[in-house]
Amino acid sequence: MNGGGMTARPESPATTPVHPVLAIIEAPSPLGLRPPAPSRVPGVRFMPQVLRAAGLWTHVPRALFASLPEPDYQPEVDPSTGVRNLPELERFTRDLSRVVSAALEANSRPIVIGGDCSVLLGAALALARRGRHRLVHVDGHSDFAHEGNMGRLYPNVAGAALAIVTGRGPAALTSIDGRGPYFRDDDVLQLGAKAEPGTPDWLEDFARTTIERVPSAWVNAHGAVAALERVARWLARGPAGKFWLHVDVDVLAPALLPAVDSPDEGGIDWAAFETILGGLVSRPEFIGANIGIYDPELDPDRRYARQLVEVLARVLGLGTRGAGPGPYGTSLWPSGHDLPDSANGATS
Repeated sequence: MNGGGMTARPESPATTPVHPVLAIIEAPSPLGLRPPAPSRVPGVRFMPQVLRAAGLWTHVPRALFASLPEPDYQPEVDPSTGVRNLPELERFTRDLSRVVSAALEANSRPIVIGGDCSVLLGAALALARRGRHRLVHVDGHSDFAHEGNMGRLYPNVAGAALAIVTGRGPAALTSIDGRGPYFRDDDVLQLGAKAEPGTPDWLEDFARTTIERVPSAWVNAHGAVAALERVARWLARGPAGKFWLHVDVDVLAPALLPAVDSPDEGGIDWAAFETILGGLVSRPEFIGANIGIYDPELDPDRRYARQLVEVLARVLGLGTRGAGPGPYGTSLWPSGHDLPDSANGATS
């Protein structure tokens, strides 16, 4: 796609549509980002409601839903950890983990709509309580910033989320309830990072980990189907089990989706994005996903919201069966779960 519309259809890997219904979880958290300007809150918090208004869920089969309230954004940095919004991050992570756990226990596939990349922490905590899982991290950045490679305490959790879920960062976030690290390095594949050796955003220690890496430049050179084949080989040689999918839409080239927090040069096109996500969601090992970083405040005419809805509706329809059309299905509110009251239903 070039700016306004689709110019290429996605490649078509061999997949078999499957499986349980979706549990849509709206998580409007901006807590992991710096303020875009003094006294302003990042606009990613509007992503769930704008995608809903653009019609996403009317096109996607599902049966369960929850909508968490927007957390209180207080950008002051905690003096001991250097982290912005630390108390709210801890609280929101626990709340989101309980909702994700409830969805998994209901035998559904949670789809968490952020918000920023810090929502990965809530999913990671929920999965860690259930045992060992793998992570496919589709993102234009490695999100691997931490004190060890930055030379200072790093305040913005969205840029550190992958480091945190693999055990690097303040213990208040890396091992909630003693569950960290939530993912082992060997159980993580990063796909789509734009930074290359010698560029300012390149993190040498990330390259030295055992995290599998498929950079966006490799995807552009070899194609989206080849990237899916690499993921399949990685899954085959690791432990059996399920994987969680993290999606930051800044993996797209900024000319195609500029309405993101950090629209760095490089990235993949819409056709590759749809092919990769569709192939991953269709795999039997797929257990759930979080999607984030689209900023509606940078998209006043909602052009990019409509494009994103068009693609995500097709992608999310691949790996689901059943609840039929309509704005929502059944509330994700199983008895016996201590969920926030406001998670029982969608906000207007």
